[in-house]
Amino acid sequence: MPAISPRIGYVAMPRPFCEKPPRRHIFYPSSHHKIECLTRIKEEEAKEQSLKQWFAKRADRWTAETGIHSSPVIRFMHKDYQSIMARGKEVIPYILDRLKTQPDDWFWALKYLADNYDAAEGANSFDEAVKAWLKWGVENDYISE
Repeated sequence: MPAISPRIGYVAMPRPFCEKPPRRHIFYPSSHHKIECLTRIKEEEAKEQSLKQWFAKRADRWTAETGIHSSPVIRFMHKDYQSIMARGKEVIPYILDRLKTQPDDWFWALKYLADNYDAAEGANSFDEAVKAWLKWGVENDYISE
């Protein structure tokens, strides 16, 4: 039966005679803080990367499945377009980056995510609308020029 150590929740288990005792590392308070910070940064980078991949997958599928349709209902009510909008403001930078490289009709989603603000109001063409939204993205720190 294992002996219970007076330390918090530590149970000393008997180990086979050939096993070396585990190495003990001493962490100082500053080391713990550094490790926590590095762990948090790594988790944020992984989340960012996974969100980028998530967005790209849905945006590509939306483009492939609705590219031949001219109906706004079919395009904007597509499950991928709706799930992108449901993610909230965190996807705005990805939409704007996509608008730079592969212009498509993201204006309805952008207007919804920008709390009903229409940066392209008064635009006379698709290209003007794209430029207006990209300008809005730079001004509101969603993207860089």
